[in-house]
Order: sequence, then structure tokens, then C-alpha cells
Amino acid sequence: MTNNEIVFPILELTDWVFEGEKVLDVQYDWSKIHYIKENDFEKQYQRILVDSQGQILKVTGRKIIGKKGYLLSFIIPVTLIVEFELELTGREMTLDEVKRNIIFKSNKNWHLTHEKLMTEKEYTTKVNSAKSFEELFLIAGFEE
Repeated sequence: MTNNEIVFPILELTDWVFEGEKVLDVQYDWSKIHYIKENDFEKQYQRILVDSQGQILKVTGRKIIGKKGYLLSFIIPVTLIVEFELELTGREMTLDEVKRNIIFKSNKNWHLTHEKLMTEKEYTTKVNSAKSFEELFLIAGFEE
């Protein structure tokens, strides 16, 4: 069911974002203004986000609002203040595809490996039992 609007919440599935944070990020709105390291600017356009109907989103826009430079910028990276937009790609993921993606990342998920909020088996069972994207996102982000 394709919609012409982005339906929140959305889930970040980008591997490099997950590798840095070790958690799956559920977002309930999209702030256009982002503070990112200058080196990560181009990577923003490779992000994989899915909305609550399975629609795949892409990051667009190139409006750099400002820079936060540091005296020791060769040690501490420059931070860009950038305005990004989200757009629908016209492609979708099924609920099962998103579940597989989440389960694949579970062995590195901070909430499971360090905080021990539940076992990986319990988590996998909950993920597999989700009946909707919204329910799945709540489970994946440990927000239930």
C-alpha cells in the first residue's frame, strides 16, 4: 500500500549508523537540521530509512547552513550544520524483510549484548511476532 506521505515513526536501518550506535533508531519526526561530521556528509545520502508502511525513504537536500570549526580541526573534525529532507523512493520493504534486517543486527545490539534487557532468543521471538511496522519498530527500539 503506497502512500504519498511519509508515515511516522520511521526506523533507521543503515548499517554504518547501526555500527556506530549499536542500537536501532526509531524516529517520531524528522528534524531538518542535522549536526554531522564533515567527513560523514556524503554518507547521509546512502542512509536506509523505512516508514510505518514499509516505504523506503531517502535523504535529500544539500543546504549547508553553517560550520562549527575548532582551533584543532586537524584533531577534532569540523561539524557541519546541514538541512536535509526526506523523500519517498517509490520502493517498499515487506514486514518480513524488515524483520530479517533487525534480527540480523541483533547479535550486536547494545540493549541485548550489554544492558541484557532480554535474551537474543526472546528478542527474535518478539520481532517475529510483530503484526505491523509500528509494533515492530517499538520492539526493535526497545520502546514497548
